[in-house]
Amino acid sequence: MINKLYLHCLEWGVVFMLTLAASLPAEAGETWSISLIEQATQKHLASDPGWLALLHYKRGMWSGLFSRAMASQVDDPAFFLAQDGAHDAEAELRADLRAFFAPQDEDEKDLHAQCLFPARWHWLKQRLAIDDSHDVPCYRLQAFLQDFGDDGLSLIFPVMYLNNPGSAFGHTFLRFDDASRSPLLAQTLNYAAKVDHGDALPVYIARGVLGGYRGIFRTRPYFRTLEEYTNGENRDIWEYRLAFTREEIRQLARHVWEVKGMDFAYYFFRENCAYRLLALLDAVRPSLRLTSGTDFLFYAIPVDTVRALDARGLIVERHYRPSLASQLQDFFQHHKGQAQAVLQLAGGDMDALDAQGLTPVEKQAVLTAAWRLLQFRGESDLPRAGAILDALAQAPSGAPESDGGAARAPVPLLSVAEPAPPERGHASRRLAPGAGRENGASWLGLRFRPALHDLIDAPAGYVRGADLNVFDIEARYFAAEQRFSLQRLRLFNITSISPVRAWNRPLSWLVDTGFEQNRPERGRRVQSFVLRGGAGGSLSLDLSALKLTPHALLTGEWDIASGYDKGHVLYAGLLGGLLLQSAWGQGEVSAERQASLAGAALDKWQWKAAWQFDLRRNLGLRLFWRQRRYPAFTDSEAGVRLQVYF
Repeated sequence: MINKLYLHCLEWGVVFMLTLAASLPAEAGETWSISLIEQATQKHLASDPGWLALLHYKRGMWSGLFSRAMASQVDDPAFFLAQDGAHDAEAELRADLRAFFAPQDEDEKDLHAQCLFPARWHWLKQRLAIDDSHDVPCYRLQAFLQDFGDDGLSLIFPVMYLNNPGSAFGHTFLRFDDASRSPLLAQTLNYAAKVDHGDALPVYIARGVLGGYRGIFRTRPYFRTLEEYTNGENRDIWEYRLAFTREEIRQLARHVWEVKGMDFAYYFFRENCAYRLLALLDAVRPSLRLTSGTDFLFYAIPVDTVRALDARGLIVERHYRPSLASQLQDFFQHHKGQAQAVLQLAGGDMDALDAQGLTPVEKQAVLTAAWRLLQFRGESDLPRAGAILDALAQAPSGAPESDGGAARAPVPLLSVAEPAPPERGHASRRLAPGAGRENGASWLGLRFRPALHDLIDAPAGYVRGADLNVFDIEARYFAAEQRFSLQRLRLFNITSISPVRAWNRPLSWLVDTGFEQNRPERGRRVQSFVLRGGAGGSLSLDLSALKLTPHALLTGEWDIASGYDKGHVLYAGLLGGLLLQSAWGQGEVSAERQASLAGAALDKWQWKAAWQFDLRRNLGLRLFWRQRRYPAFTDSEAGVRLQVYF
């Protein structure tokens, strides 16, 4: 009896104290904040990595090499409560604590500082032992957080997409998993540039490189993102489940609320989608130091950020989600006897299904492939697509997984042999010491490429036939002449060799720009700026131990150099080449005829051959030979390089 009376008295006492606290004047909140500011100062919370990460404080790309000064990478003044909060972390902490204990306006409840910056509030509550009685109601925040599952967090990586310069290196975004519903319905967080679609390509590239666009976070269901990447752009997707706790995921969702809609400067090479997501992960677990170290001081390639997560043991599970193109390619490669039936069905000939003498299971596979082919072509709303779906509904059940939404009848995915994951491929940077002879003179050289992959680098983890190189530079030393020479600087090179198939006829193409040294006239050296492009077609011949990709491209090239007669030469040409891939290496051979259309009369032939032996994942040995034949001189070189990837 006494114990019950004691408990009742205690309960009434708690209620009385809470009521009294609620009725205290604004000065009481000010007193609380002053006391907590003193505690925060004593604990040096303003310099705590967790607080700095929540404010996105980083050292500058260049100043970080020489100074320890830090500033926020958020460019939106609405992200700060202190006037100098972007440069003074302590001033922001003080302003936040005052605002967190300010009285709540009944007419603007959701605009209270606790509602605007819940991740900061939660972090300070933990560090300063602030109890929940000081929380204010935030209805819009709670509604927002309900869409974010906390049963798991996954990093999603659509692979490189060469047809869009902004996605050529790949892309990453986050998915918040909820065990009670399909991953297709999970909420995703994406960071991208707000691009002006009226910009011409050179303007688009220049603004992207120099930070001329604003970056912004957006959320949407996963199935909509899949429609864009796997169906619209035909990009394979890798899903990486990350080792974050339920509480960390909840804190991340709170921080998403803080940054959603805020402006950041977007840089294609560094402060891009991949870098910004790592900064979010640092905000919930600062000990990771994903963006506070020197790993991504100058640039952040999406696949390298995946490697950074893998190196820290954060990837606990991988799942491969093939694009429509990969599904169809695998089917046509391994079911050649059923390929004709698929093409006929996609063309509207439903009688082809019975004419082939297929088993019920084979019929189901053929119908699925025909539907996927129509989906790939953007013809899934045609009447013949409906007929295929009706026949598929009566066929034996296939794989349980599909990519259909609730409004579409589920169609199983075509099975695909899982390739090597992107992070298991060779590293992005490459350093290549080498030696050889150029027009009879011996040289020692060093070549460096910060990113990413060329046609005869080890292919595991990369898109076959894709070539993407940025700032590829080579210097040579000629011992006999005691002379250093900048041999070439390829600013940007991208090549897509996409073989023509029975079900698809893509274009193969190349774009190449940079500076290089050549000898068009009697050995006289000329430094020229080269802008080069080409388009054509290619085939794929997969033999038992060798994969061959012959290709032919019409090319155009503009060389600008003061050493040329008339200062430039404009070429048109035809290139024929062959890519070779085997279990012990890969190589290429090519021949190109170029006729001068304007400027200097310097018609030329060019022959190239190269082979790389893959010694380890990040080590290769490359042999190469090139010859250019001009009307008055033949310029040739040959050598060997040790390819070191890191």
